[in-house]
Amino acid sequence: MIFANHAHLYPKELREGGCIERLMEMLDACEIDRAVAFAPFPLRFQESAQFCDINQNVWLAETIKGNDRLVGFGTVDVAEDAEPIADQVRRISELGLKGIKLHPAAQEFAIDSPKAFEIYENAQELGLFLSFHTGLHWHRIKDYRMLLFDEITYNFPDLYFSMEHVGGYSFFREALLVMCNNSRNAHCYAGLTSVEPAQNGLCGPWSLTDLEIETLIHQTGTERTIFGLDFPFNDIEYVKRAMKRIRELNIPE
Repeated sequence: MIFANHAHLYPKELREGGCIERLMEMLDACEIDRAVAFAPFPLRFQESAQFCDINQNVWLAETIKGNDRLVGFGTVDVAEDAEPIADQVRRISELGLKGIKLHPAAQEFAIDSPKAFEIYENAQELGLFLSFHTGLHWHRIKDYRMLLFDEITYNFPDLYFSMEHVGGYSFFREALLVMCNNSRNAHCYAGLTSVEPAQNGLCGPWSLTDLEIETLIHQTGTERTIFGLDFPFNDIEYVKRAMKRIRELNIPE
C-alpha cells in the first residue's frame, strides 16, 4: 500500500486545481491508496469574501468526511488576535484530524518562539503529528533554521513530526544531523516532498540528489522517511517521476 503525505486541499472556488476531486484524480492516476490532506492556512480563508466566516479546519473535516482514503491535518492561526493556541489545537483534535501542518516561513513565526512551543506542547498532549515545511521560503532564516528542530526534540520528547523537503538543497545536512542526533527516540521524520531536480537535472531550492536520499536512508533507517505529494503544486507527471525515482534508488525494498 502507498500512503502519501502532504496534499494541500482547497475549496474549488479558491483554487480549482487544488480541490478534492483533483486530488482523488491524482491518487488514482498514481496508484496511491491513501493520503494526508492539509487544511488551507487561515489567511487564505480570511482573505476570501466567500470563506472569511468559515473555519478552515471545520471545512476540511466536512470535505473529507466519509472518504476513507484521506486523513486530515489542520492548521493553526498564529496571528496576535487569533483564538488561543490551546483552544485551536484542541478543536483540531475534536474534529478528528490527526495532525497539524505548520509553515514557519509562510506563517512568519519562529520555530522556538513561546507561541510555537505552545503548539508543540498541546499537540504532544493530544497525540497530534506535526508536519513542518523546512528549507528556503523567502522569510527571515533566523526564524526557521534547521538546527532549531533539535530544540523541539529536546523539549518535547514525545512529539512526532516530519521535516518536509528535509531542509532542501541548502540545509539537507543540518536536517540529517537533527535526525541522527535524535535516533534514540526516533520521533522526527524526513519528508521526501518536492525533492526532484529540475528538468535540466540541476537542483532547485528543495531538490535532493540520489546520493543524499540514499545516505538519508542509510543513516536513519527505513522507517523514518515519508513520501509527500505537495499537491496541487506538483502535477500527476511530477509525482509519477518522483515515485519511479524512489523505486529505482539503491535502498531497501
